[in-house]
Amino acid sequence: MKILRKYLKKPPNYSFEDPVQVDKRTKLTNKSFIGRFSYMGKATVMGDIHVGRFCSIANGFSYYSGDHDMKSLTTHPFIYSDDMFGQYPGYKDIKYKQNIKYQDAEFSSLKIGNDCWFGADVTVLKGCSTIGDGAIVGARSVVTKDIPPYSISVGGPAKVIKFRFDEEIVARLLRVKWWKFDLSILKDLDFSDVGKCLKFLESQDE
Repeated sequence: MKILRKYLKKPPNYSFEDPVQVDKRTKLTNKSFIGRFSYMGKATVMGDIHVGRFCSIANGFSYYSGDHDMKSLTTHPFIYSDDMFGQYPGYKDIKYKQNIKYQDAEFSSLKIGNDCWFGADVTVLKGCSTIGDGAIVGARSVVTKDIPPYSISVGGPAKVIKFRFDEEIVARLLRVKWWKFDLSILKDLDFSDVGKCLKFLESQDE
């Protein structure tokens, strides 16, 4: 399936499945991936991110995969990188690369499952590497650790307040993976009746 993406001035450098919608102001790394029917508003993404299918990511989403060095003379990144200011006179003469080793140089990546919903202005920090399928993260939450599937998390730091369904339903949802089916199979489902949807989709795998 192909959809004309008028919002993109040029082809993105990240991988994706058509169709997707990503705000043209959002910059993603070439190792990032966006699954089909997922959308992302204006976001700040500093690191590699893998987004599953049918995800709803509102404006203001932020992901930070690294930290500043708090044990050095300064927390400013000029001591280990000239990416931002290296073109200015004097910066390249500083022998920081020889004298200072950035202690937290390993940057993490974030995997977001399928059918996840992020409210506005959610921040995800490097302590989180996985957000499970079907998870909901409330607006302005600060995520510092992994979020389990089909949970609802809010706050700063974000905490699980409840799950969308009971354990049996969650297990069946994770097993059937409804997002893998073609729209031709999904189109006649009564999405408000999760039990009937599951029964039908489970029959398709028999």
